[in-house]
Amino acid sequence: MALELGSLSEADVGANQPEGKQGHQQEHSMDILEICHMFETDAEAGLTIEQALQNRETYGENAYEIPDYGGEGIPHYIVLLRYLTSNLAMYLWAAAILCFIGYGMDKRLEFLLFTGAIFTSLATLGGCYYFYQHMKGISIKKELITILEQEFQIIRSGEERNVVGSEIVPGDVIRIVGGTVFPADIRLTECDRLVVENPLFPEALQTRETMQATRDFGLHELIQARNVCLFGGRAAEGEAKGIVIAINPRTALISKIEEKTIW
Repeated sequence: MALELGSLSEADVGANQPEGKQGHQQEHSMDILEICHMFETDAEAGLTIEQALQNRETYGENAYEIPDYGGEGIPHYIVLLRYLTSNLAMYLWAAAILCFIGYGMDKRLEFLLFTGAIFTSLATLGGCYYFYQHMKGISIKKELITILEQEFQIIRSGEERNVVGSEIVPGDVIRIVGGTVFPADIRLTECDRLVVENPLFPEALQTRETMQATRDFGLHELIQARNVCLFGGRAAEGEAKGIVIAINPRTALISKIEEKTIW
């Protein structure tokens, strides 16, 4: 799926300020001056070296540790067992057992046998489905780790430099060209016919559309905004520049994965 962003520029001053630096919900509807103030950066010169170090202290490293589900960590069968014995699953198992007991006491009540089989199937299929979602999330995380090992072109103290993805901090100004994989969530400040693909994020915007302004008041969720490049996405073509608004593990993609991988 792809999203085309037209030529973008912005000088508006406006509105919704998040509650704090950890806020990551309304950046798509904020103007560039607000974003710059929020992260104490400059849309052209980027952060100073001192500011970058300070933001590193404040936000930490752009990294995400993947739990080990084998060896010293939790074996896969234990993870599956936890899903099969979740609160909802336990109600289904209890209902199934009661049905089987009832059928055992009176063989004429055949409907209890079928009902018990249905409850058993629901508990098993539900547990397996959530286990699949969990492991799929872990697989995606492993793919994303390689992104943070690549080098990206950023601007600090008015000078362009290459840094590995793990060293990028909120407030950094990053250049985007065709083929760039996004190492963080990025609020676009300039854009020239940029086409973005989000293969790992089905909730992201799925249409191709040419944009005329960077501020996006029409959408309530940042993940569907047309002026934000999400971590894990890729620039298929075009060029752009933007400000990093969230690093891992607070990016929209990792947050969404976490929602699906907690039992």
